Amino acid sequence: MKEQERRLIYLSFFFMCLFAVTDSTRGVFLPFIKTAYQVTDTQLGLISSVSSLSFMISMPIAAMIAERSGYRILIRSGFVVQIIAVMVLRFATNYPMILFFYILLSIGGAVVLYAINTIIPQLPITNHAYYMNWTHCMYGIVASSITVTLGWVLRTGIDWKIMYYVTVVAMLIGLAVNRKSEYPWIPKSESKGGNHALLKQSILYTYIVIFGFFVSAESGMIVWSIHYYDQAFQIDTGFAAILAAGFLINISIGRVIGSRYLEKYDHFHMVQFTQAVAILMVTLGLSLGRNGVWLLPLSGLFFSINYPTMLISIGYVIKNQTQRAVGYITGFTGSIVFVMHIIIGRISDHFGIRIAMYIIPFSLVVCLGIFTLVQKGIIREKID
Repeated sequence: MKEQERRLIYLSFFFMCLFAVTDSTRGVFLPFIKTAYQVTDTQLGLISSVSSLSFMISMPIAAMIAERSGYRILIRSGFVVQIIAVMVLRFATNYPMILFFYILLSIGGAVVLYAINTIIPQLPITNHAYYMNWTHCMYGIVASSITVTLGWVLRTGIDWKIMYYVTVVAMLIGLAVNRKSEYPWIPKSESKGGNHALLKQSILYTYIVIFGFFVSAESGMIVWSIHYYDQAFQIDTGFAAILAAGFLINISIGRVIGSRYLEKYDHFHMVQFTQAVAILMVTLGLSLGRNGVWLLPLSGLFFSINYPTMLISIGYVIKNQTQRAVGYITGFTGSIVFVMHIIIGRISDHFGIRIAMYIIPFSLVVCLGIFTLVQKGIIREKID
């Protein structure tokens, strides 16, 4: 491996850590938002849903910016938007302003995450899945640490908004590192069928559904779990944060372990096996009630390798305009996540959070079923 390629891999690790700093705050603060602004669970779901919609719109735009202007401008834009978001939070006095804050935060995060997810796959190295899993492992390590820290700090009575002011420091560091970094140039996507040929491929929409339901499940565990522990079992916020962080920690551990198995076994089969186990663990954990709460963070071991490995599998299945396909897929999955978070909020308001959480294993079942159709070649790219 050349020195330049090694630096880009480490840079992806670093930017993923910065992304995790802000992204990990969402679930921890939901109970405080609910109390401060007297909102319903449906409105909490709207925060997650609108954030996902903003994420969806931003990803394809990020792909176009990367093609035209390069990674440096793309990443700079992402961090600047997130800094503006924190400025909005500084003056937020009502629920609509909080909603706007989360929209901006999601837009900035989406732009940075697009860069992270596309730098490594285009490097001339072997075993992209191994390095992608390690990149996403950085997310779990940092996000779990931040979640536990926030749970402890908030118990001291510090205003939750202050925590976001600290994240500005991380974003400024990101801007400084980005300014001095050298990135690969993304060649402009071309297709014999024109720029819109990719949008005519059924495999593209199949992957959108796959990622949409998987991200709905994973983000559901991250965003709603603390609320679930609090509302269903009146578990102390500090301990609930530790349980939520346990899910992220186990995701990191699973990626470290799983990345080695990905060198030996078929990537599709690894995803199918780990998703099946995750479905079983989450369903059992919810069914056992308070006695099963330990299974939810433990399931992170089997959520772990799915997202980065499925991301790499896009290149195996969609060989035409792969980079743009990644932008569309990772972006438009937000349309499904938008709906699923609204559904969780609505079910929670009407039937309770314990029933609403079953949307998570349901989403995994849908994801696994459709991914298996792709693995078997039933749904595939059509080449003219």
